[in-house]
Amino acid sequence: MEEKDQRWEISIPCSIQWDDRTMTGTVVNISLKSALITIVDVVPPEGALLILILQTDQGEVRFEGKLGHKVVHAGWQPKDQLGIGLLGVEFQDPRPEVKKKLSRLIPALSGNDD
Repeated sequence: MEEKDQRWEISIPCSIQWDDRTMTGTVVNISLKSALITIVDVVPPEGALLILILQTDQGEVRFEGKLGHKVVHAGWQPKDQLGIGLLGVEFQDPRPEVKKKLSRLIPALSGNDD
């Protein structure tokens, strides 16, 4: 039986690049498979290959991704960012690579193996 991926609520500024475009937002929820991002401007086209760049105190953390489902959460609002849309980015990097990158941001990941 496949175990459901744990998700962590975070608030990290990010940018998403595709083709010759860039949009900005904030990652508000993340797992080893995907990230949920508030968006403040344009949305990438369906199926576009993306680079998700998290802006952290330790520098940039980059992930290759693909636009997931556009997400609507009834009754859920990101803190201090009312009225902004949400979208999902599905990571294309191998799971061990995602875990290694996220362990810099989520201390609980640095001590356990998957």
